[in-house]
Amino acid sequence: MDFKIETISLSGTESDPPKARARAGRRIIASLEQTHHHVPGYQRLSLFDNNVLKLERRGRRSGTTFYLDLGFIEPVPDRQLHVPINYMLVTLAALGAFALLAWREGFGLTQTIWELAALLSTVAASALAAGWMAWRRYARRALFRTRHGRAPLVALVENHPDKNEYQAFVAALGHGIEQALARLPADPQRFLAAELAEHRRAVEAEALSGEDYEAAKHRILACHTRPFMLQRKPRPESDPADAYELQSSA
Repeated sequence: MDFKIETISLSGTESDPPKARARAGRRIIASLEQTHHHVPGYQRLSLFDNNVLKLERRGRRSGTTFYLDLGFIEPVPDRQLHVPINYMLVTLAALGAFALLAWREGFGLTQTIWELAALLSTVAASALAAGWMAWRRYARRALFRTRHGRAPLVALVENHPDKNEYQAFVAALGHGIEQALARLPADPQRFLAAELAEHRRAVEAEALSGEDYEAAKHRILACHTRPFMLQRKPRPESDPADAYELQSSA
């Protein structure tokens, strides 16, 4: 009998099994708080000892709380390097103007040394401000995606708020992901149904956008139509230098 993956996944969206497990007398073994431009806003992640992750996100106008079963998350995250090119270009342009004005003594725009100093100070302040914004918006992100839907559910800014705290949390998170996979259905089709239901809960809790959900749903249903094996990807001991996907903001 063919297993109706979509029907089963959409019929159980009212319940929240990970939330129920998290409240069943379990304790938090690791937590991480991040406030950064690339989160965005504020987020707090709490890892329970039964491999449930609680995500709390707060923006300027709204917030959401979502309990995630770690078994549906890939243990190896995507690496993204965000380079704020626009602020870097402004910084370089301001520094170039500073050097040019100093060399040509203001192109006759100033009559006294004090006027030239004021003009150079303004350009230098602009360069410093743009450089500071570029430094603030530069970031390396670790993006944890779902196994077959490839939906970005957990985004972390690396080494924030500090390197040791971040690495300790990521290590605990990876261990929890490996343990959680053993509890999930061994049958591939039932696993896909459960994963699709997890995506549905995420979009209802506003932890996942509707566009990402539809893309993830398409990938999961595509897996349903062909044989596949549940596999674990080995966690690398260190991240290679070329493991980052370069992103820029114009």
